[in-house]
Amino acid sequence: MTGPLRTDRLVLRRWRPADLEPFAALNADQEVMEHFPSTLDRSASDALAAAADAAFDRYGFGLWAVEVASTGAFIGRSQAVMRRLGMTHDPAENFDHPGIPTGHRLRRHVPYRIEPTGWRARR
Repeated sequence: MTGPLRTDRLVLRRWRPADLEPFAALNADQEVMEHFPSTLDRSASDALAAAADAAFDRYGFGLWAVEVASTGAFIGRSQAVMRRLGMTHDPAENFDHPGIPTGHRLRRHVPYRIEPTGWRARR
């Protein structure tokens, strides 16, 4: 499941070297990172992108890079985008992130997924 997923407006795809600079800018922005433990410097941001892309090879899924279909411009992700793409959320799959301290407001994580048949139908 590593091929791009497309809608009329967006493309979810694997990471490219050109994504690193705009991704680092997002990760350094206090407002963007409000719901994360901290902002990231360029090195940590690049490492996160590399790990996100490597997950596709290792597990067959991972964090997508998102671009505007009409321009190819890299942008962030959201729950609304995931729902429009046909991804679903099952509250029974929510989990506490082991790397975030107990009691921290960001410890609880909410995974979204798309079944292979739904993914193939969107291609």
